[in-house]
Amino acid sequence: MEIRKQSAFGYIMNYTNTPTVQMAQALHIDASLVSKWKTGARNLSAKSIYFADVIDFFIALNIENENYILKDALLSFYPLEDLSNEANLRATLIKILTHKNLKHPNTDDGISFDGAAETTTRIYDDESGLRAAISSLLDMAEAMNIPGELTFAEADSFIWMIHDETYAGEFCQRMVSLLNKGFHAKFILQYSDSKEDTLNFFKMCHQLIFHRNIEWFYYENYDKPPVRISFYTLNSALSILCMSSCDQISQSCVYSNSSVILKHQELIRKLLDNCHHLFRNYKLLKFVNVVNDIYQFRKRGAVYAILSAPAFIAVEPDLMQDVLRANHVSKENISLCLDINSKFREKTNHTDSSHRNSLFYIFRLESMIRRTMTPFISTSLSLLCDQPIHVSHRYYAQALRNIGDLLLENDKLNVVLVTNSDKIQLPKVNCWCNQNSWIFQMDTEGFRLSDEPSIVGAISSHIERGMALIPSVRKERHSVSRYLYDFASEIDDIE
Repeated sequence: MEIRKQSAFGYIMNYTNTPTVQMAQALHIDASLVSKWKTGARNLSAKSIYFADVIDFFIALNIENENYILKDALLSFYPLEDLSNEANLRATLIKILTHKNLKHPNTDDGISFDGAAETTTRIYDDESGLRAAISSLLDMAEAMNIPGELTFAEADSFIWMIHDETYAGEFCQRMVSLLNKGFHAKFILQYSDSKEDTLNFFKMCHQLIFHRNIEWFYYENYDKPPVRISFYTLNSALSILCMSSCDQISQSCVYSNSSVILKHQELIRKLLDNCHHLFRNYKLLKFVNVVNDIYQFRKRGAVYAILSAPAFIAVEPDLMQDVLRANHVSKENISLCLDINSKFREKTNHTDSSHRNSLFYIFRLESMIRRTMTPFISTSLSLLCDQPIHVSHRYYAQALRNIGDLLLENDKLNVVLVTNSDKIQLPKVNCWCNQNSWIFQMDTEGFRLSDEPSIVGAISSHIERGMALIPSVRKERHSVSRYLYDFASEIDDIE
């Protein structure tokens, strides 16, 4: 088999599909010189008068081609390199082109004229095998000094995970640890017709659903093809190809060959072109318009508000105004906040009996208590005012009393107090879920919303099942209102 002789420069030229003539014209040199650089017959030295222009050419070409072609070519040499910005991209390109003994990926693979490549794989069988393969991917990620990017393009509803609850817990714990170190991940869900699979997935992975370092996508494909294919990648260092049939995991192949991994990443990019974002990010000011649009097409239902403390975007207008004035907010911003407050309460608060559907405040009890020990900063008002809005103990206590009053006056309002000892798993972020219609998350990074029926339905069902497990003393309105009043009095004593 004839092997092409090729330098690192030549490899990058071929990978980026850059014609020799195009490079020659850009540098105003003879095409034969570019050809010699490609084969290594002439050395492209950093001292060359053309070197800086070559670097600039590739960087400009990368921008024209959606910022990934050059990046993928460089990752072929250094799979774990951080190429998240142009400075790193440029430095790595220079390092590759000036390395005297660097072997490019084709050196070991033996690329032939027909484009075929030889590579080796590790092969695992069945669900347990895929779990072992995924664990090896996480092992490599945990050994990285620089945070990278993980991709999970799943075609089988994550049955390899949801069929083993212990492993699912370990997987989520390891993923959260990586994400908190700065890793980013993309999860692509291909929905099946099994509602129970979606519910189980959310039950086991809810802490990942709401993590800001994960981008969630979904692909609507309710048909069951005879063979389903999933991809899992870590940067350009490792790729897992999983093929399944008849609802059973049949084979998982682990690749460490750069050229193969890059082809898998290209397939994932093409899949993403046909996917939808599970969450959409909005500024809080847009909340009302977004929800109005959803209400036109979706039936109404109960609203579940999972909170660490009363959300001051939804408190009584007079109380909100007092908090804002205490924080020296301008009159214009106070007026804006009051307008948003009115519309927000209309959509998510049921302060009178005219609403046909119920509102459930689900408070995390330990988090409510912690708000009395550390400075209480209202996330919602801080986002609206673009400045930290501190809530004093006096206003916190008043918000609790107001909720206690409404609880006794309005049978459409319910309050559930959840503790860490309860055997239910709720999102650890502030979120509102309108039963089977939409869910939105609010945190210090802003507001994001999903109205995708499968995930919203799974979240609604999970919340409903969890509330059924709460002791009646922490959800019966008279006992809960007494607790709120007593807690408010304790807060007054702190001040």
